[in-house]
Amino acid sequence: VKVSLEQEQINKIKSEMPELPKQKQERFVNELGLTEYDAQVLCSELELGNLFEELVKNNADSKIAAQLLTRELLSILNHDSLSFSEVEISAEALLDLINLLKEGKVNDRNVKQAMINYISGDKQAPKAYLEDNELLVDESIDIDKIILETLEGNEEAVADFKGGNEKVLNFLAGLIMRETKGAVKIDEVMQKLKEKLSS
Repeated sequence: VKVSLEQEQINKIKSEMPELPKQKQERFVNELGLTEYDAQVLCSELELGNLFEELVKNNADSKIAAQLLTRELLSILNHDSLSFSEVEISAEALLDLINLLKEGKVNDRNVKQAMINYISGDKQAPKAYLEDNELLVDESIDIDKIILETLEGNEEAVADFKGGNEKVLNFLAGLIMRETKGAVKIDEVMQKLKEKLSS
């Protein structure tokens, strides 16, 4: 009985002890399926790891959340020479953005724009910024019509593609994304472009 009581106390103390970064890193990899790199970056700063855990507790997609924090957020902070503690970041605001990404309602370029504005601009929540600037994917846009117009206006690029220069595809896709302000899905644009150029 004495041994089990002691063990109980040890277990209680262990459960109340803060998790070590290495343990947390392993848990992120094993339980949440993160890459070693993402887990390591998230555990390098306490506040960053805590924000990630809060997002996951609120049913955020762990991989999308990890990428948003380790790539977008940290690159903006580094670019502006800011530390994590110098900015106010709401888990709720990021959760909305993560859900939009998961549903395919926003592209990466516009996510970056919304995050820059949220951290270094007027601090508007990313979702509100995307809605106000009409940067969410708009299903009503006639992609076929825009592709056709783009191909008609870029006959030289079309000829280059048919001559074997596949890099032209990215150039044409870029024109379409600019024309639609990124409010269409890039995968769909690429697929339709290839179909049109091959026919």
